Amino acid sequence: MKGADALQRENMMGVVRRLTAYPVIMFFGFFFGSINRIQNASNPENPNLTLFCFATFFLNINGMLNATVYGFNTQIRADLAKCCGGGDDDDDDYEPGEGVPFTEASKP
Repeated sequence: MKGADALQRENMMGVVRRLTAYPVIMFFGFFFGSINRIQNASNPENPNLTLFCFATFFLNINGMLNATVYGFNTQIRADLAKCCGGGDDDDDDYEPGEGVPFTEASKP
């Protein structure tokens, strides 16, 4: 039974890692936008173009980073491998870390 506890703990740590990544991503996403707003409030006649570009870039990349952290787990990678020719529908023995499973037709 100790093995089941270790597996549950490992799964829980994976969830905790992803959950702690969200505030970090959000902080970096809104950091430059907040600084840009403070700068524009303190000196509205002289906006900073570089700061505006950083704010725009990081606010827009926020969604991509969230999708990468939360959406690209082992199940999604296995489904993408099946979908994109790396595996077939009866390839249920795919293990993370093995690389992309090949079918007979796709082997070099």
